[in-house]
Amino acid sequence: MSRSKVVILLFVIWNILFSISILSLFLLEPTGDGFARGLNRISAFLGWQAIALVVAMIAFSVGFRRFPKSRLLRWLARLPALVQLILGLGITTLIAFSVYESGGDSQAAPPQTQMPTTAPAD
Repeated sequence: MSRSKVVILLFVIWNILFSISILSLFLLEPTGDGFARGLNRISAFLGWQAIALVVAMIAFSVGFRRFPKSRLLRWLARLPALVQLILGLGITTLIAFSVYESGGDSQAAPPQTQMPTTAPAD
């Protein structure tokens, strides 16, 4: 199989995996109770994205400097890795922003409220 067909096949596989991850995020029923409700959707999304990242890295390595600069296949080999990089930077930025907004003190105890003291019942 030629390199161009391998790049196209890897791009199609990556596209399918990326689409499945997005669909799993929105179409799975949330399970769990309380704070953990819906974490199954996030873990399914991240799991499919991890598999898509592996395919993107393989496509990038297959197409890295193998085609002329003006070829569409060269960019087709790079596109999945670039999208995965942008997604990873976006998630990292979101986490960093949430830590920054909370003051970075996620382990602090909640503030103690002073309860009024009452006399014991007779």
